[in-house]
Amino acid sequence: MWWLTATMTGQNCIIRHSPQSFGKQQNKMKKTGIIAFTEHGCVLGEKLLRDLQKQNQEVYGFVKSKYVELPEKHPFRKLKGTLREWAEEWIPRLDGIIFFSATGIAVRTIAPFVVSKKTDPAVVVIDEQGSYAISLLSGHLGGANELTEFAAESIGAQPVITTGTDVNHTFAVDVFARKNNLVISDMELAKEMAALLIRGKTIVWGAGEGFVFPKEQTIPEQLRFRKTESPDGKHGTLWFAIPQSDREQEEALGTEQTRMLHLYPKNVYLGVGCRKNTPEEKIETQIQKYLSEHGIAAEQIILAASIDLKKEEPGLLAFCEKYHLPFVTYRGEELEKAKGTFTPSAFVSKITGVDNVCERSASLACDGGTFIMRKQAAEGVTAACTIKKWSVSFE
Repeated sequence: MWWLTATMTGQNCIIRHSPQSFGKQQNKMKKTGIIAFTEHGCVLGEKLLRDLQKQNQEVYGFVKSKYVELPEKHPFRKLKGTLREWAEEWIPRLDGIIFFSATGIAVRTIAPFVVSKKTDPAVVVIDEQGSYAISLLSGHLGGANELTEFAAESIGAQPVITTGTDVNHTFAVDVFARKNNLVISDMELAKEMAALLIRGKTIVWGAGEGFVFPKEQTIPEQLRFRKTESPDGKHGTLWFAIPQSDREQEEALGTEQTRMLHLYPKNVYLGVGCRKNTPEEKIETQIQKYLSEHGIAAEQIILAASIDLKKEEPGLLAFCEKYHLPFVTYRGEELEKAKGTFTPSAFVSKITGVDNVCERSASLACDGGTFIMRKQAAEGVTAACTIKKWSVSFE
């Protein structure tokens, strides 16, 4: 969980020879486990462990064998229980797992714990001699393909990657989303998009409010750009138009023949206020209503902001905790200095000393930015949203 309460003042808040960099694009992969079953597997595993540690990875080494004797200071630890007991304890704790074993061992070990490609860890299998490194599970979203390539380079193995977009050299929307820290709205549509691209089809894509087109980058030829908000009314997202059939994209765009796949960037700042002791449930209901009416997804919210009088407001704190949002507060005099035109309220001014809390908070948190939702008020809950300029990388 990532959640904090803070007070802000101004900008302050209370190659085989050497494996290529691995951590830059592995936004979510922080903990990796390596498990070996033979002495030689431990030798290769130790080499890989050291290289991963150089990439600021938290790495754990294990060996499951009664025949392998480890030196006293070896980084691997011997397992005393069963392999299933190890898997039950460690798989939920790890972002990536590397087996130095037969593929069958790895498959049988992880099978009971495979849940979803959105949450499963990256799994890589390397044979005991270090000849082949196989991306086994969660190649794109989990990062197993990149982990495979890194591991192969580290120990001199041949990487084996079998995901369709990779072997066909087409654009992979899930890899693109992970590298750019975007949230995929619909995994089934993402699969359909991959299938269309593999079949050689062209996909229309676009981006909304605040988007800055990436310069001097090669955009995949199968992607046709339109600089406009999504036809379905969503704001500030990166979108792909997925046709129901093989009709021409431009003909079907904006009709029932096209479904929109959204990638949500963390680019929206939520300014919020409420009456004292407003329940969290009411705050959530109203904010979700406001966002829905303005085509904003909750996944886009990067933080919530308010006046410091609300820094201990139970409902707001519970809302931010539930959605894993940092909660930033400002002093009244700071809010007064916010630049721009805001919706005044005599009642709010009487209570807080500031004519508007939600809009001013959103503006300060975003350091200016552009409003995509002006003040909304109902049931004692006010909210406003701003958005910053944002972009993506195709490289």
